[in-house]
Amino acid sequence: MDLLVLESTNDEPVVRSTANRLGIGGPTAAKDKNDQKSGRHNTVGAVPSPGALPHSNTGLSTTSTNTVPGRLVTALPDRSASDDRVMYPFRIKHLGNRSFKADDNSYILYAPSQQNRMDWCEKIIQAKERHAQSLHAQNAEPFRLKVMADTAFGYEATAQSGPKPIIVRGTPLDRAIGEVEKMYEKAPGPRPGVICRASVNCATAFTVNYGREMIAIGTDSGVFTADAKNPRGWQRVGRPSYIRESLC
Repeated sequence: MDLLVLESTNDEPVVRSTANRLGIGGPTAAKDKNDQKSGRHNTVGAVPSPGALPHSNTGLSTTSTNTVPGRLVTALPDRSASDDRVMYPFRIKHLGNRSFKADDNSYILYAPSQQNRMDWCEKIIQAKERHAQSLHAQNAEPFRLKVMADTAFGYEATAQSGPKPIIVRGTPLDRAIGEVEKMYEKAPGPRPGVICRASVNCATAFTVNYGREMIAIGTDSGVFTADAKNPRGWQRVGRPSYIRESLC
């Protein structure tokens, strides 16, 4: 459960070819010349057995293309297509794969219906939540997370495009975000805006007079510091040329 990530739950449905229905090759998505992502594909109706995920160097597309003989899946062109030909994909990622290619860690699974896909995704999330609760109850979590900055650093809207992350309740990250939200839930005034939109390169913690703990973050636009207990108290203190010398 620690290494399993649910990446998507609402991808567009696809249609499989007659060859797939006859059992000639596993289902796979089509690939166009603008999409070079790879993935691993399997159909889920029952629980897949370990190691049963065949690899196919294809990705999702809105057009149909013959990839391997006997394998053809196209984006759904007509919602009235026969139900037994429509498949509903969802993606998972295995974080334990040592491959240098990030796409090798991703798998695309296919459910026979939208409700079946929803059931699978809900069961995965529930299993991860139970696992997180168990680790927390046994004090067996390898790390405890703390939010360093919740509003100060951000990126342009174009850099944030893509599906929103799927929240798993009870994880160290979820609890850390909850602690910050609780800290500022009664804060007067609106939520502070972003003060730096440059890339964050590095960070470090240090102690100043009388044991006061501070945090410094190095970005492309300079160095920012804040009290370790104040995720919204960031101030710029250095130029970009100082980043590597002072932090890295």
